[in-house]
Parts: sequence; C-alpha cells; structure tokens
Amino acid sequence: MITQHDAVASPASHTASTTLGQSVVRDMSYPAPSAFSHASIFSGANFAAVVRFYQIVLNMRVKYVIKNKFHLVLLGCDGEDHRLSVMELSKLEARPVNSVRIEHTSWRYRSLEELLEVVRYVERELGVFPTADHRGCLIGFHYTDPDDNRCEMFVDLLPTQEEITQFFVDKMAADPDYITLLPFDLRGMLAKQSAGESIENLKSYEWVRDNLPVGKSRHPL
Repeated sequence: MITQHDAVASPASHTASTTLGQSVVRDMSYPAPSAFSHASIFSGANFAAVVRFYQIVLNMRVKYVIKNKFHLVLLGCDGEDHRLSVMELSKLEARPVNSVRIEHTSWRYRSLEELLEVVRYVERELGVFPTADHRGCLIGFHYTDPDDNRCEMFVDLLPTQEEITQFFVDKMAADPDYITLLPFDLRGMLAKQSAGESIENLKSYEWVRDNLPVGKSRHPL
C-alpha cells in the first residue's frame, strides 16, 4: 500500500511515529537535505568495465581521478562536482545472489525520445540492452552494470512530482492490487517508433499494454 506523507510533525509525534510499518511524517524542527548529490560504487576485477559502462550508458565524463593508496574515478554529467564515484578495491568478492543491497541508482531524462535514442546508442557501443516497464506515470529502462549493480533511466509522464505521488495514492486507494509495474517489449517499442508511431501513443500505459508484448521484468520480487 502507498500512503502519502505530507503532514508536518512535532518532535514528539515524530518520535512516536517511527515504528516500522507506521506512517512517518516529516519533522520540520530540523533540516532535510536540499538535494541528492551522488552515488558511490566499489568495484574489483571489473573496475575498468564498470567505469566505461557509466561513461557510455549515462554519457558521463571523468571529472577527476585519484590514484595513490587507492584508485578512484569520479564521473559527472552536469555542473555538480561528480554524480558517481567508482573505487577499485582488488580484494572485493562478488556479491552473493539475493543479498541485502541498495537495489539501483536512478536517473531522470527529459523525454521518451531521448531515452530511446540512448538505448540505440548504448547497444551499438556496449552490446547491452535494458529491460523496460511502464508505471502509468513514468516509463523506466533498466540496465545492469558489469558488477551486477542496477541502473534505472526514466522519464516522467506527469508534469509535477506532486501529481506523480497523487497518481499512486489514488490508484492504490481505488484498487490495492493495481499493477504499478508493466514490463513491456522495448524492441517492439523501438520498431513502432521507427515505423512512425506517435510518441503520445508510445507513452500511453493503455497503448503499451494493448499493443506491445509483455517483456522481462527487472523487478526482484
């Protein structure tokens, strides 16, 4: 169940509301972060391949490199100091399957046209292809890097974050079993775009559901 959390809490009520499973509201008596800054990845034998993966998939450039007691590459795609750091640690072991982890990093794009262009470019350069899903209010593509870290690229289909939040709240209130993640055949979408299908149809949840085969889900559940 998805619940909207926009209320302001007093410090006392904040303390009382943090039991797992209960609604948690923001306590306005102390600051929250102003923005998310970056993600950090530890890599081992695949270090060079991981750096190249993010350079190609997210069109990032190397902002700077630290190489003394450790090897650290810092990557960025905008004016921020860096958005992603990759550190080489030679003694790391591969992560066990189904282990506790941060599940993915996520990167917003301006349009579906941009995302489809990126998919074509990445496949030419790296030979990898993402899974895709439609969630009604956004479309997401999902890659896995050489160390099995997941990377989501998405485009919002509603104009504001408030409308996206309300979309999920309303859908789940009306139907607790609403399927919020519809995997679809991305190659089918690329073919439809090349054949002249309108971008408005390609963005439509109902059109994707009715006109594209079900694809492979990246969802771990």
